[in-house]
Amino acid sequence: MRPELFLEIAKEWSANKSDCEAHTRSATSRAYYAALHCCQDTLKALGVHPDDFGGSHQKVIEALKQSGDRELVSLGNKLKDLKVMRESADYDIRFPVPKQNHQVAIRKAENIFNRCNEKTRSDVGT
Repeated sequence: MRPELFLEIAKEWSANKSDCEAHTRSATSRAYYAALHCCQDTLKALGVHPDDFGGSHQKVIEALKQSGDRELVSLGNKLKDLKVMRESADYDIRFPVPKQNHQVAIRKAENIFNRCNEKTRSDVGT
C-alpha cells in the first residue's frame, strides 16, 4: 500500500464529516500515519536504516533528527509534532480536540510529503 492512501482517507473524513469528532480524530491519525510511512520510505531511499533508533515510531523520528542533514532533521521535528497531535487524537478521548486539528494535521502531512519527495528527487536523482 502507498502512504498517500492514508492521506486520501484523512482528507475524505475531513471533508465529509468535519463536524464528527470521531472523523476529526481519525483524520488526524491517518494524516500522521501517512507522513510516518512517507518518511520511512524516504529514509530507505536515502539508504538510512531507522532500526538503529528507539521504538518503531521513534526510530523514524530519531533517524531523521540524527541524520546530520538539515532537511531531514527538520522533517523529524515536523513528524514529531504531528505524532503529538495523533497521540492526543487517539488517546485523550475525554478531552475535546480543536475542530481544526484534522485540517492542520493534513496540511502538516502534505508538507512532509512534499519535502520528502523533494529530498528523494534531489539526493537519489543525482
